[in-house]
Amino acid sequence: MKYIQKEKAPLSLRTYRETTPNASYNGFSDKKVIREALLKEQGHICAYCMRRISLDLNNYHKPKIEIEHYLSQDNFPNKTLNYQNMLGVCNGNLSGISHCDKSKDNKSLKTLNPLKFKTSEQLINYKLNGEIVSKSNNSDVEEDINIILNLNNEQLIQYRKDALDKAKKDFIKRNPKKQWTKKMFDNEIEKYKSKKKEKYKPFCQYVIWYFEYLKNMSKYQ
Repeated sequence: MKYIQKEKAPLSLRTYRETTPNASYNGFSDKKVIREALLKEQGHICAYCMRRISLDLNNYHKPKIEIEHYLSQDNFPNKTLNYQNMLGVCNGNLSGISHCDKSKDNKSLKTLNPLKFKTSEQLINYKLNGEIVSKSNNSDVEEDINIILNLNNEQLIQYRKDALDKAKKDFIKRNPKKQWTKKMFDNEIEKYKSKKKEKYKPFCQYVIWYFEYLKNMSKYQ
């Protein structure tokens, strides 16, 4: 999970909200403009699992991005048109395994919130086997990760491991002698913290964690 710094709502959404009597989320027809805005501010990665999201169509002819309401529409109807409550997420299904907003459904997350830095990046840690864990063994954070969002399902774990393996291979190819320094790791971390052509790399926070992990080792491997 990566902290998302929200921007202003798209102009057409603001205009609709302000000029339409009984304005509703379903009544706003230009969902594409919302998707485009979410993709731009999130760097084209899912707000929960950090998979790549896009306007490309999936096998069901739907865009590979869903508009998620952090506070659900059913439970918080007054926030359905509040852009600050909207996130871009993946389609939330991997071969029949529900995760992200599909697993979350109408439930509220107990602690995690990608819209707040302290409750997105600072409470989460990772393992070398690809798992996401609570940094302080907080039971509410663990429930958000494993139950509500189902971020440790087998396929997402494998995707994270694949992303890390690629990052490691790229790094070793550029630095083959293994005479590594903390400066090299810092450069790699900065690369994964930055957008390239408005995009973050998928699962970037996991890769960042790994290079931070290497920095703190007495012997690099």
